[in-house]
Amino acid sequence: MTPSGASPPELGSHDVTVRRAGRGDVHAIAQLWERAGLPPSRRGFRNEIARLRRRDPELVIIALMDAQLVGAIAGSYDGRTAVLSRLAVDERVRRRGVGRQLVSALQRQLTELGAQTDGLIVLDGSDRADAFWRAVGFDRGDTAAYVVRERH
Repeated sequence: MTPSGASPPELGSHDVTVRRAGRGDVHAIAQLWERAGLPPSRRGFRNEIARLRRRDPELVIIALMDAQLVGAIAGSYDGRTAVLSRLAVDERVRRRGVGRQLVSALQRQLTELGAQTDGLIVLDGSDRADAFWRAVGFDRGDTAAYVVRERH
């Protein structure tokens, strides 16, 4: 459902285009993240995306199908470890390889920057999310914990 309550249009089986996000994509990414149920930062999705694009513009990647944004992922790199986060795929095109293409594109960019280790933030924690991340080469392990402290 769209925010207006109407069902979004069906998407065809056309090819997926994966590319770096541009300034004009911020609104659509924010909407996708909201529809996907990702928790916004305190500053909101749009400000978060703008900040990510300023810091690491090559690490905010989107997928388009029929000229509509159907997926997005963000990454960061501190010179040692890469972090993948905020993967969202439109529910209408899940299980068509969009998430896998986004992860692959982001990992290529991170490799070009010199990243040797990939970290992952998984907010969903569902069996479906765990299965996806295992399928693309990540292992949850038993020792990891993600602890957050908000700054005010």
